[in-house]
Amino acid sequence: MNIGLIGAGHLGKAFLSGLSRNGVRANTITVNARTEDTMNSIKAQYPDINVTSDKKELIAESDMVVIAVKPQNAREVITGINAYDWSDKIIVSFMAGITLADLRELFNDKDNSLNIIRVMPSIGIATCKGVMGFCYEGNVPRVDEVKAIFEKLGYVITLSEDRFDNVMVSAASGLAFVTYLMKEYRDACDLLLNDTEASETITRMIFENALEIVESGAESMESLIDKICTKGGVTEAGIEALEKGDIKDKVSACFDAALKRTNELLNN
Repeated sequence: MNIGLIGAGHLGKAFLSGLSRNGVRANTITVNARTEDTMNSIKAQYPDINVTSDKKELIAESDMVVIAVKPQNAREVITGINAYDWSDKIIVSFMAGITLADLRELFNDKDNSLNIIRVMPSIGIATCKGVMGFCYEGNVPRVDEVKAIFEKLGYVITLSEDRFDNVMVSAASGLAFVTYLMKEYRDACDLLLNDTEASETITRMIFENALEIVESGAESMESLIDKICTKGGVTEAGIEALEKGDIKDKVSACFDAALKRTNELLNN
């Protein structure tokens, strides 16, 4: 499948990195970016990838066209390309908050004949550790082939559009949320140790170790906590402090605030 990419920001570049790691032939990928400098940079990093300033050429040569521009630029970009022949193309949108109905309106797809899929990835797709929401309506041809491409980049969950933004908040935004927690853990370590390098290393190793143990299936998250918490011991005292600090409520509030903002953007 020939892949076209319109937009080479953080997600677009992460997508290219993930495809490259999976051995997707570079000469089957064509990229269009906003600036010549960005396209030159991509060409320098991936010499066999095709770059073009001509979106019509990109669309003509692609089976699947991924649109990875900023949501606020959706109308400008799509109204510039919606008159081209999309009849045998698969359109994949990375644009947060732009619904399938919005996309059909922007493409003037009044008879719902275009093949449109929404994918909301985290930048973890760059290392094939991404989490992606996957959403479409009706009978999209080659949808299993498209899904297989993204499954090589991480974990894909197919769901209805009314739940799509929940995955965006918990996964795409969630990567920043978890990194924020790591940062706070590192800073707390540094208060104890007064050694920034050691605190950074401890934090990385602790988070990696917990993930490795849970991923191995040796312990669940709950059982790992119970195993380390000796009754009346040091760890139990720390866990009790976390629970009294309403950390569960704060995480829920974080998700709620992000989802509220998503809804606000949808309604604008």
